[in-house]
Amino acid sequence: MPKSISHKTSLKHREVGMQSIIPPKLYDSPHILKQKNLETVEFNKYFYASHTLTFLGLGILALNVLIYYTRGWAVEDLQALGFKAAIFFFLMFSCFYMPDTIMTRPHPFIWRGVLGANLIYLGFLTYLSLLPLDAARKTFKMFDEKLGEELPERSYAEDCRIYTPEDPVSAFRNLSEAFFDIHTLAHLLGWVAKVLIIRDTKICWICSIGFEVAELTLNHWLPNFKECWWDHLILDLFGCNLLGIYIGSKILKYYSIKKTNWIYVKDQRTEQAKYINQCSSIKRAVLKLQPSFLIQHDWKVFKSLKRYYAVIGYCIMGLMIDCNNFFMKTVLLVPPNHFLLKLRLALWFPLLVAGSEELFEYFTNKYSKRVRPHMWLTICLVCMETGISVRGFDVYGGKPFPLHIKIFWAIMLGLFILSSIWIYFNQKEEKEEEWNPYDPPMDIKEVE
Repeated sequence: MPKSISHKTSLKHREVGMQSIIPPKLYDSPHILKQKNLETVEFNKYFYASHTLTFLGLGILALNVLIYYTRGWAVEDLQALGFKAAIFFFLMFSCFYMPDTIMTRPHPFIWRGVLGANLIYLGFLTYLSLLPLDAARKTFKMFDEKLGEELPERSYAEDCRIYTPEDPVSAFRNLSEAFFDIHTLAHLLGWVAKVLIIRDTKICWICSIGFEVAELTLNHWLPNFKECWWDHLILDLFGCNLLGIYIGSKILKYYSIKKTNWIYVKDQRTEQAKYINQCSSIKRAVLKLQPSFLIQHDWKVFKSLKRYYAVIGYCIMGLMIDCNNFFMKTVLLVPPNHFLLKLRLALWFPLLVAGSEELFEYFTNKYSKRVRPHMWLTICLVCMETGISVRGFDVYGGKPFPLHIKIFWAIMLGLFILSSIWIYFNQKEEKEEEWNPYDPPMDIKEVE
């Protein structure tokens, strides 16, 4: 402060460091920018230019051409087309102007579009949640006239025998029909995808066992959850789940960060570097569409209560997403093989990839101070879907929980309280050190 300032003038001031003209909501800590490589340009700079006016002009031109060639169409067809055009323009705006996530590949453009698409889904769920149940079911007729009709609920526990010698087709017909069901393949691929989302095999196993427990807990409401013992253990837990987690862990290991020997040797190059140098420019561009690396998440669950509760909440949220798939199709009368359920999974998967990464950073990285958009939207969508499922409680018959289920969850609650007390008295305090940009800490570990 200059000494010439009058003593009568009371001024409050503070020392400031280097400033940047970045809106606070878009600000990322320098640590996260460096850790996540967010300032690196992966492709040609042409793909990172805005092109906003170019795409705006092309969009308006396409809309006018569409208006010209759809003259004379039926009103119902024009309403459906107008609905799709509105979605298109919203997604185009989202791809340019939605906030970025901490993931850059294959391109930030795509992750912004994922956020916009799920915002549309959120708006639709909000609309459904305010309607009476009958009106909500009729809303789905705009997608398919066959929807909204009562559906037969299939049970997988009608005959739990493995060996059926009297069956004219096969003595192991029950087992073969369950194994060669299309849902078995979907189950397997689903667990491969979950490993890539969660990136921690221990938590994957917790979710795997948790879903089987959820099926046993809720099967008095949904017949679809009733399964034979061998279906729970052989096909699900130690079949599709085990194989899916194994395949997913191998993919995760392939894309994980490799240990590097930093001792210089002349003309020493890795096989991957040789391969990329020999590739054409098109192949190099395709290789950049895949993840550069996938860091395996280590939550260190018992390090603090914050992490412990975060992991439990994360697992519960994942189980709710899985269970809502069954409850919502029952409440809203959507067949299990309908394209709308596949569309829901297509919306959820990329959102969970980004949302899980943001959640992990928020709870484990001391420099992450804000809840990011994909994580926020994930939590909001889970609550919306659960609200719609709970509203249809009368559809399930309103049956009370059996006594053995109540006893089991009472024991689990007791274990949860005891484990929380133990972690509270054994947690390690995390002290945040002041970061000096001129003398940053070095992350060097000795490799044995």
